[in-house]
Amino acid sequence: EYEGNLRMNVSTIFGVILASVGDLGSTRVKETWVTQSEQSQVYRKLCLDEKGTLVGAVLINRMEDIGVIQGIIRARKSAESLLADAAWKSHVSNDYFLQHSRAKQFQS
Repeated sequence: EYEGNLRMNVSTIFGVILASVGDLGSTRVKETWVTQSEQSQVYRKLCLDEKGTLVGAVLINRMEDIGVIQGIIRARKSAESLLADAAWKSHVSNDYFLQHSRAKQFQS
């Protein structure tokens, strides 16, 4: 069964590594989680649909977990499943997304 394609692009421009995967700007995107660190020059944006399913991501200067992110998008899993993956845990992403996730749970 054909499950569709998944757009992905990785480029280096003036020494900055940029990656985008999935759906970033359509009406399907209902929420975005963004974190950045000026010190380490890392930027991350996760795009979620109305159910909290990860549908897209933009990564700048940190690509170690792009395969994990791509797999979660392809499997249509919740963005919160990133919190359980060891490759996602870092000083840049995990603290922010863990706090965001907890705040979201209490708002429901």
